Amino acid sequence: MRHWSSYRQRVVAGAFALAAAALLGFASLATPLLEIFPFYSWILFPVEPNGKVYQVYVERSGDRVFDPPLALNRAEGVVQNARSVVLFRVVQRLGRACQRGDEAGVARQRTYLEAVMNHGTVYRVVSVEADPIVLWRTKAPAKETPLRTFLSP
Repeated sequence: MRHWSSYRQRVVAGAFALAAAALLGFASLATPLLEIFPFYSWILFPVEPNGKVYQVYVERSGDRVFDPPLALNRAEGVVQNARSVVLFRVVQRLGRACQRGDEAGVARQRTYLEAVMNHGTVYRVVSVEADPIVLWRTKAPAKETPLRTFLSP
């Protein structure tokens, strides 16, 4: 009888753990970064490139000039929720549209991106090809190719 009781306790504890994880996941939707560290922490993905990704660098915002330019995910104060996974996806779509020459796609993604930027922000979109091991050793992406520069109205 002791064995059955222990099994039931584990099943109940597992069910409570899954329910708690699901509640934390839903609660993370109310946070600015859409995460609750260390639960549902996805911030690593938009911060570190892996393979070919696109990045936005903020060169100027109003009267402030950034030299060197700020990566979008580090531009707190210039961009709302700069580390948002949703914003990371917008940047990826914008980069692909720039690379393909899809002006309608560029205009659509710029609308989303510029809605969270300060007015008068100059930013450029670059293609980044990075090997995570090289990035870890040298602290610099392997290759950056500028695509386009924009001004947020």
